[in-house]
Amino acid sequence: MPGLIPLIRKVRPEVPIVYRSHIEIRSDLVHKEGSPQEEVWKYLWNNIQHTDLFISACGSFVGRPFETGSDSWLARRSPREQVCPK
Repeated sequence: MPGLIPLIRKVRPEVPIVYRSHIEIRSDLVHKEGSPQEEVWKYLWNNIQHTDLFISACGSFVGRPFETGSDSWLARRSPREQVCPK
């Protein structure tokens, strides 16, 4: 489904797009150069970067674009304790 995001953005640029990932994206695997996980993340990010809001499964996610210490775009605006309670 993330492959539809650029099409939606092109056809209906005024429509807010929210993408919710139901998988845990693990930074330790995504950052392994040449790994299948890195390849999948590049595909995902190429599409989801065009959304208005990306919500990721809680866990060990710290993708390349989010190396600022946030777990997701939502977490930048909300305290982690409220978004991903332990």
